[in-house]
Amino acid sequence: MATSQAKRKASRRQLEAALAGAERLCRDSDIRLTSKRRRLLVSLVQATGPLSAYELAQAYRDENGEELPVMTVYRMLDVFMEAGVVHKLRSTNQYMPCSHIACDHPHARAQFLICDGCGLVREMDFAEKELRQLDRKARSSGFHLFRDQLELHGLCDTCQGGAS
Repeated sequence: MATSQAKRKASRRQLEAALAGAERLCRDSDIRLTSKRRRLLVSLVQATGPLSAYELAQAYRDENGEELPVMTVYRMLDVFMEAGVVHKLRSTNQYMPCSHIACDHPHARAQFLICDGCGLVREMDFAEKELRQLDRKARSSGFHLFRDQLELHGLCDTCQGGAS
């Protein structure tokens, strides 16, 4: 299961940096990082990959001995998305912490490479110029984009047997 303790990998230093970054991002967005939100974020940061709201509720229950209704998890995730703390992978309906959560400088909008073999997700930054060009091409084809988050699916090197 994605929530097992054996699959946790964030080091203490990475976790502390992520929590400090989340605290800053929440403060900048006038959002309180309550103790429950903080504990939910710890579960997400310590996961080895993206989690669904149901998996996150289970991880929270396992780690804190306390129920957190899935609807509450969704609301917390919405708050985190608003602050730029987490991303939602729409194609898989899963959430992951922003890979730049501990940085204190602005970043481009995140785009994702998703391995359909093992579920590995890599966050990539696209330059604003590239996204504008994509939007222009879509519009010239008579198509108007509502979202500009790209989720590109394929296989990672490991799932390809080490091939590049």
